[in-house]
Amino acid sequence: MIGPEAAAAILKRPHEDVPDLAGQLRLRPQDLVELGVVRGVVPK
Repeated sequence: MIGPEAAAAILKRPHEDVPDLAGQLRLRPQDLVELGVVRGVVPK
């Protein structure tokens, strides 16, 4: 598994696209909870 920053570099996408890529890769905290990878998210 790679992070969205690495995915952006591999796909030659600008750094500004990282949040969008994270959504497409389902790497957002709420996605990880939904997928059962983590139990919960600690609020900021």
